[in-house]
Amino acid sequence: MVLISEETRKHTRTRSNQEYGHPEKAQKGPTTAGKGLSRGRALERQLGRLEGRLELSERAESTIREERDRLLRELEEERAERRRLQEQLETERSRGFWKRLFGR
Repeated sequence: MVLISEETRKHTRTRSNQEYGHPEKAQKGPTTAGKGLSRGRALERQLGRLEGRLELSERAESTIREERDRLLRELEEERAERRRLQEQLETERSRGFWKRLFGR
């Protein structure tokens, strides 16, 4: 791997732009590269924030699903209890008044 200094790259880029008739690019080359680097860093920071938000959203979704499953289990248990009590009530109502009163 050959390492080229930043100064050599700037000089080569400037010379290439001048040779191909782009004097405005020759003057803006290093500035444009700096802006590109700044933009790249800003995008990397934004990506990091978005990845963090995604991770938090996934955790929240997992927690909400667990809570929903727990609540559904509790609901089913409550419904089973209600059915049991309803059947017990119907059984007591089907017995006559005197049988309920005297326990026969």
